[in-house]
Amino acid sequence: MNSDKLIIEKIEKVLDDNKGEEITTIKMSPGKSLFDYSVIVTSQSKRHSESLADKVIYECKKLDIKNIKVEGDKDSDWILLDLGGIMVDIFTKEGRERYSLEDLWKDHEMQKLEHGGVRFMDMDIEKKNAIILKNRLQSLYEELKMVESSLKKVRHKEIIDKATSTESTLISGIEYERKNQEIRAIKNALNRMHEGSYGICIECEKRIDESRLEIMPTAKFCMECRSRHANKA
Repeated sequence: MNSDKLIIEKIEKVLDDNKGEEITTIKMSPGKSLFDYSVIVTSQSKRHSESLADKVIYECKKLDIKNIKVEGDKDSDWILLDLGGIMVDIFTKEGRERYSLEDLWKDHEMQKLEHGGVRFMDMDIEKKNAIILKNRLQSLYEELKMVESSLKKVRHKEIIDKATSTESTLISGIEYERKNQEIRAIKNALNRMHEGSYGICIECEKRIDESRLEIMPTAKFCMECRSRHANKA
């Protein structure tokens, strides 16, 4: 009998080799689910979903997995493969957004398989932080749009109603600048990665401790130089 770990690794590899996207494996907490693992993947189209399902089923049969149950068809946004203790959820992009299983199971252990079959947890700190920073940058741009919209509404209201306090404008303005500062810091960190100088203190040129980079991915000073600047201030 094949172990669940071996089966999951085989499934992840098949999905990754066949252009499955955003591959995420969730280990369910003991006693809280009828199955042990869920492997979630996004396809490029409904036809691609069907192809991924066929590839996974073929690989599972080679592993002597029997009685595979399939729910959903070629016209579905979600094809579910029931392997017993392991579920494989194949979504179109629209289906994954609609059903949002990661949000439903967010209290369980979750790990993503990045492009090329490398697990996030196995990456070095620079590659991990590159992913974290790029995702954060995308979120910040969306948040910035909301702040900009709010700021415009508040300013428009003040023009109409002179008695309106400027406090709302001030708060929105501070939030707007704070997000822009974070965007600039992230872009600078990504530029240092591109130049090959990420993780090196820009002042003393010593390597920044990895534990500091885990806490602050945009760090550009080592702790010693950072403390010296803080004392001067």
